[in-house]
Amino acid sequence: MSLFVISQVLSFAAKARAAKQARLEAEQQAQDLETKQKENRVIAAEQHNDLVKDSVRINAANLATFGFAGRDVTDRSVKAFLDGYSQDVKTDLNRLDSSAIIRSRRFVTLAERTRQSGKAKSSSIMLGAISSFAGNLYANKDIL
Repeated sequence: MSLFVISQVLSFAAKARAAKQARLEAEQQAQDLETKQKENRVIAAEQHNDLVKDSVRINAANLATFGFAGRDVTDRSVKAFLDGYSQDVKTDLNRLDSSAIIRSRRFVTLAERTRQSGKAKSSSIMLGAISSFAGNLYANKDIL
C-alpha cells in the first residue's frame, strides 16, 4: 500500500473522529440544557410554594387585623377585600406557573436544536471526509 493511500486513510479517520466529536459535544450541551430545565422546574416549584406560604401568612394577618378592628369576615367590604386578595394570589400563581412552563419548553427546544445542529455538523464533516477521500484517490489514480 502506498504512502499516499495510508495518508488518505489517516486523513479520513481523523475527519471521522472529528465528526463523532462534534456529535458528542452537541449531545453534552443538550444534556446540560436538559439539566438546566430540571433545575428550572425545581426553582419554579419552590417559588410557587413560597408564594402560597406567603399568601397564607398575609391572609392570616389580614384576618387578624380585621378581627382586631372588630370587623366580621362576613362583612361585605371585608369579604370583598379577602376575595380580591385571593384572586390576586391565584393570578400571580398562574403567571408564575405559566412563566415556568415557557422557560422549561425553551430549554427543551434548545436541547433539541443543539442535538440537530450536532448531527448536521457531524454529517457535514463525514460527507466532506468521504468526498475528499474519494476525490483524492481519483485525482491520483495514476500513482495507485
